[in-house]
Amino acid sequence: MKVIFIPLFKKANSLILLVKIFALNLIDEKTSFDGLNVICVTSGSAALVISLLAANIKPGDEVLIPNYTWIATAHAVKLIGAKPILIDVEKNKPLIDVNLVEKNITKKTKAIIPVHLNGRSANMILLKKIAKKYNLFIIEDC
Repeated sequence: MKVIFIPLFKKANSLILLVKIFALNLIDEKTSFDGLNVICVTSGSAALVISLLAANIKPGDEVLIPNYTWIATAHAVKLIGAKPILIDVEKNKPLIDVNLVEKNITKKTKAIIPVHLNGRSANMILLKKIAKKYNLFIIEDC
């Protein structure tokens, strides 16, 4: 087992470069998600950036996120040059409104980041169906 530690640098470009190298080397066609590959990070923000890079999200791509979330969700998307697309939350819960997701998918959409809040989780059953239909990544944030 290899253990690699990536410190959080003050300069975003240094972090992105190291994370991109690490993420691209970790996630390839032969990689299986059987629990053998683990990345330890210094924050949820770094975890989101690594996840986006591992999903091969590129500048100009769109990522759907709820409009009620911590700034780190949108910041991670912007940090790699992608565009966060804000989706309204449900009327009675601060969770992404799955009924609005499909309406906001374009040719540039590559991923959805549902944010689970206050002990509640987004409707992952429907989100998974939508993601499968449009070949999108889901990166869960909580």
